[in-house]
Amino acid sequence: MVLGSLLSLFCLGLSGCSSSSSTNSTFCIGGEDATLDADGDGFCDAVDICPGFDDSIDADEDDIPDGCDVCPGFDDSIDADEDGIPDGCDVCPGFDDSIDADEDGIPDGCDVCPGFDDSIDADEDGIPDGCER
Repeated sequence: MVLGSLLSLFCLGLSGCSSSSSTNSTFCIGGEDATLDADGDGFCDAVDICPGFDDSIDADEDDIPDGCDVCPGFDDSIDADEDGIPDGCDVCPGFDDSIDADEDGIPDGCDVCPGFDDSIDADEDGIPDGCER
């Protein structure tokens, strides 16, 4: 597992840092002590990537434990438009999802009817009411 290998490298040369075959891979600074692993996932708190969740569970294999995965099922590290939203969950690819001047839930870069709520379409013709004048 890549995550375990990375944590093993983190531990190299640190006093008291060890691994144990009795758990999934316990990495502790200051020696092995169950009290240093608050979530019981086998990764001591000092190197726990996702406190409160099991670091060894990573269904999409993006090296982000499922408990802290921003975009489950997709690689969280890929964000072409650099808006902080991984591409797999990006509402408006190529634009910053956090910019929504009219606060209609549609980022400005993909807003069909800027200045109006795109979800209001009384006649259900696909054109937001704010753009039907």
